[in-house]
Amino acid sequence: MKRIGKLSSLFLLTGLLFALVDANAQNNVDAKGRKQGRWSKTYSDGKLKYEGEFKDDCEVGDFKYYNKDGSLKEKISYKGDCKTGYCEVYYRKGQVMSSGEYLNKKKNGVWSYYYVDGKLLSKETYKEGLKEGEETIWDTKGNVLEKINYKKGKKNGENYKYLYAEGFQTYTYVDDVKEGDYRNYYSDKQPRIEGQYSSGKKDGVWTYTDQAKRKMRVQVWKADVLISDKIILRLRDKERGIAAEEIVCLYPLGKQTCVVLSNGEKLTCFNSYDQILDCTDGNYLIRLNEKNNLYVNPNAVKSVKENTDGQAEVITEPKTDIKIIADKEGLKAVHSVLNKEKTESKRSIK
Repeated sequence: MKRIGKLSSLFLLTGLLFALVDANAQNNVDAKGRKQGRWSKTYSDGKLKYEGEFKDDCEVGDFKYYNKDGSLKEKISYKGDCKTGYCEVYYRKGQVMSSGEYLNKKKNGVWSYYYVDGKLLSKETYKEGLKEGEETIWDTKGNVLEKINYKKGKKNGENYKYLYAEGFQTYTYVDDVKEGDYRNYYSDKQPRIEGQYSSGKKDGVWTYTDQAKRKMRVQVWKADVLISDKIILRLRDKERGIAAEEIVCLYPLGKQTCVVLSNGEKLTCFNSYDQILDCTDGNYLIRLNEKNNLYVNPNAVKSVKENTDGQAEVITEPKTDIKIIADKEGLKAVHSVLNKEKTESKRSIK
């Protein structure tokens, strides 16, 4: 009887052991090859990479994914079936980075993205894993930075981009390619730039206007190649378009601006010199005298007569009816240009 009792105890202990092993078993598949029970995977150093439960090869409940440092990276909570799951992605310190739903392993519906402090960064809408409809992006102060429209994962329709104090711009996409109207507006909604895109390239006439609705610049493009670029000068009785490279020098003259051209003409216009400089994109002209806001085309500089006070008279071709005096910084800029020309001349001789 004692022997039978010992055998019974042994069988009972063995059964409990097997039950314990079975309860802790993981990464198992059944006879049909379907995942069952708890599954997990580790990094090469043994730290947990992910963990979750399967039933008949289908995820159930919470699936958790971890970073190498052990922090929670992502959690997907599956509903009654493994087709639908709500997902949250986290920053290293636990704040939610993004959240949304999966359907059939693909993003579906509205997904939200957040800054570290919890403020909304953007919202996107998905259909079968592809962006569909409007995506909105905000800055940390809640200002709308951009609105982008999608169709089947590609940008389509009008898009909006906020430029803060400078205003905003709108443009149109067709299957991820810019097509049609481009508009850039001042903060008061007056047009600044109006143009067209064709197959993603600038095409046709592009017009730049000031806030008083006056033309400042007109460009003509052909398949992203600039054909013509004219600064529009407002003279006393008419407008006149000139190319930036035609300018020899310019300087303010009271409330007007004096522009000397390479053909020797001297034009007095109602454009501010700042406005003219903006239309050159920072090219062609260098500032020779900060006090007088005197600008010169370096290609028109022929020689320099230096004075003992560190300033110098700059001689241009054609000559102007004013003395062009460069201050110390302006003189450095001129020497830089002249030295570059000498170097390039020596190279061409060789």
